[in-house]
Amino acid sequence: MRVLIDPDSQVSFITEGAANTLGMLKRRHHANITGLGSCDAGTSKWKIHTVMKPRFSSDFKIQAELYILPKLTSSMPQQPITADENWNNVILADLTYYKPGKIDILLGIDLYTENVQDGVKKSKNGLLAQNTELGWILSGSTSAGPQLQITSMIATTAPQIQITKFWEIEEADTFTNNNSQESPCQEFFKKTYTRYQDGTYTVRLPFKEKEQLLGQSRKTAIARLLQIEKKFEKDEKLEAMYKEFMWEYIELKHLTPANQTTSTRYYIPHQAVIKEDRETTKLRVVFDASQKTSTGISLNDILHSGPQLQQDLIDILLRWRKYEIALTADVEKMYRQVKLHEDDQTFHSFLWRFNKNDPIQEYQPMTITYGTAPAAYLAIRTMHQLAMDECDKFPRAAEMILEAFYVDDFLSGAYNKEEAQKIRQEVETLLLKGGFNILKWKSNLTLNDDTSFQDFNSREDITKILGIKWSPQNEIASIFDPLGLMAPIYNPEQPIELHGFCDASQRAYEAAIYTKAVVKDKTQTTLLVAKTKVAPVKNKFTIPQLELCAATLLAKLMKRTITALKIADINIYTRSDSKVV
Repeated sequence: MRVLIDPDSQVSFITEGAANTLGMLKRRHHANITGLGSCDAGTSKWKIHTVMKPRFSSDFKIQAELYILPKLTSSMPQQPITADENWNNVILADLTYYKPGKIDILLGIDLYTENVQDGVKKSKNGLLAQNTELGWILSGSTSAGPQLQITSMIATTAPQIQITKFWEIEEADTFTNNNSQESPCQEFFKKTYTRYQDGTYTVRLPFKEKEQLLGQSRKTAIARLLQIEKKFEKDEKLEAMYKEFMWEYIELKHLTPANQTTSTRYYIPHQAVIKEDRETTKLRVVFDASQKTSTGISLNDILHSGPQLQQDLIDILLRWRKYEIALTADVEKMYRQVKLHEDDQTFHSFLWRFNKNDPIQEYQPMTITYGTAPAAYLAIRTMHQLAMDECDKFPRAAEMILEAFYVDDFLSGAYNKEEAQKIRQEVETLLLKGGFNILKWKSNLTLNDDTSFQDFNSREDITKILGIKWSPQNEIASIFDPLGLMAPIYNPEQPIELHGFCDASQRAYEAAIYTKAVVKDKTQTTLLVAKTKVAPVKNKFTIPQLELCAATLLAKLMKRTITALKIADINIYTRSDSKVV
């Protein structure tokens, strides 16, 4: 294969034919390619990872991320040139540089800087030679033809594409659960999960590629562990919290010493994430299963992440606002309540020691691990399976597990104290049957003498749940909400109305929905939900078009709100001040 080095290109490329010849694993990664003058040079939908070495004997190798394109450029050089005797005493990267040939790979500035070495030579016919790790490379122009360089290219990768989507028209459709029978993850889970006599569950990792694609990972894991130990030397508090976390991991029997007889093993580096606003554990050790192995493939690269099972946060919060009595709680160490099959535990191995003078020990968790691609899916899917298994005995609690949880956070409510107490008891009992322990129950009202609830109005520090701060200074449902936007919106004994409004200007458009109810002979209105959007900047819309966009946004937002609230008898009104809608 012939490689062209272009220092003006921001990323590196490979032709589709060359990628197929190499037979490397392709990974989806969208990138728009632009050339000189911002001309569109195509779109790359895939990339590969490969290791490149010089054509001659050398210890040098380079990890290369190559975007796939159908074609890179025309043949280089475009015409045959005379071989130059000036290069007889140097090791050329390409011995057939004088013959026209197709370009299979283009290395950009991302890899050029790792290759270049000291040494530049110039021939009498105008060619310039630069010394690199791959050998001496040639550039310039000759009388026989044009320059050997090609037009530089710039890749716009997926994160930048996401920024442009900010300007596009936003949808407000109702969440669609991807829990289909055809989902490979769903089918795999149903075939491989096990429930034991004690009610707990064991699951398997949903691989999408063969585990043989993984290379060596232990050296990287050792390097990351040594980095952590260096941080300990500068931060004794970090060291103490980290070791406390690991001691608890061991004492709870959530991990076991690694089985040395296993040949296939992936070592996951770990690091600390500190959140000082947490009520209990301030530090959490998280695992980096996206760390590449020696083959350029990580564990997460070959695992399915699974479909989205939980409903969107906006739907959960909308339902939460229905109730006069708000309830919150969270599941203790949710991921670590789901056991991982013994055959898959080797892929979650990690390295640790409590003293830097001790030998490094190998461990493997016996539960699913935070930081792996399918961890959230497996934990949520297991809780859903528990709800389905026990729905006959606990129908209300089973429904709440399916609809009132955002990962491990529970948000629901009740219209009276007795109902709130029953909900707590039923949800707690059901989850315990699957080995899940739900803690830190909170409510905005004192529920008799039930000490299992913490009163939101207690003079304790602010509680934070799903980004919402609960302040003890507020009178009811002590959310930090000075505008009163989070007041309860529904009383089952009183009729309720939803009033939607939409508007647009040249710069933006919006939709807002209010509730209207009569409480004790007084009309009460509350902002329920709103959506705003900046008008598209690339394709200019007229005011009538933007007014229609706003009306469409309101219609979809209203549909989503009604679906989320699950209120049967409700009157709906929508308004626009535009005469064209």
